[in-house]
Amino acid sequence: MLAQAAAVAADSGQPSDQRVSAVQFLALKSSVDSLDVLTTCLRPQEPPAVQLAAVRALTRLDDSAIGDRLLEHWDGLSLAARREAVELMMRRPEAILRLLDAIDGGRVGAGDLDRIRRAQLLASTDSVIRERAKGVLGREADRSEVVARYRAAMPGAASEERGKTLATQHCATCHEARGGQPALAPDLRSVAGRSADDLLMHILDPNREVAPGLAVYSVATMDGRSFTGVLVRETDSVVVLRRAEGAVDEVPRTEIEAIRSTGLSLMPEGLEKELDPQAMADVIAYLRRR
Repeated sequence: MLAQAAAVAADSGQPSDQRVSAVQFLALKSSVDSLDVLTTCLRPQEPPAVQLAAVRALTRLDDSAIGDRLLEHWDGLSLAARREAVELMMRRPEAILRLLDAIDGGRVGAGDLDRIRRAQLLASTDSVIRERAKGVLGREADRSEVVARYRAAMPGAASEERGKTLATQHCATCHEARGGQPALAPDLRSVAGRSADDLLMHILDPNREVAPGLAVYSVATMDGRSFTGVLVRETDSVVVLRRAEGAVDEVPRTEIEAIRSTGLSLMPEGLEKELDPQAMADVIAYLRRR
């Protein structure tokens, strides 16, 4: 029975739902063979449902090396599997430290940790984890000086009408639906309740806190091509990315070598080159009154 389940789980020609059931069965059998088969199900060519089931199955196995196996396959994990892998690694102090080391070394993007997990690590009661997290996650953003300079130079008076024109020029490409396609970034009306200072920080330092819907992913194929954009859809057969200009790339899963978060936001840095403090004040005034 175990051998049959292992064969089904590892067979990419089997339907995804049958492979998921086989993976779930293997999770009940803690063995080296089970661990090896589950690890093969983490390959980037595997359907997201199979990857996710494999990660969940690994949580049931008592093996201290599981964290290392997940990190070895990180580049190929789907977004859902990656989130589940973070949850698994957060359960063991030694795995947390390996995860932080991987983020520090660039193997894992800081954007793969949501704000709740980042805050949890920075406030950990384990002093070793807390200090390591501060060193990796708590660094001052490189653009803090730009934000501080604009904060000090922002005028008190602003024109919402000018702000509307500027927002159309600089923000509409991503934040408004075009050509029958949904908006790539959140509707600007969703930020109306934020403070001026909060909006200033997100505009000038967009990578300080990257919202999941704006995280940029990079997909490398086995023939050497590279695609970058927001992950808009994953299926058993294809990964779909959308770029800032709205172009869509559909990458067959069988061709994928690695998928990874860049840790960066689709929102570009450097808008201070386009908007002086007065223009920034106008845009923010418009956004807060929408």
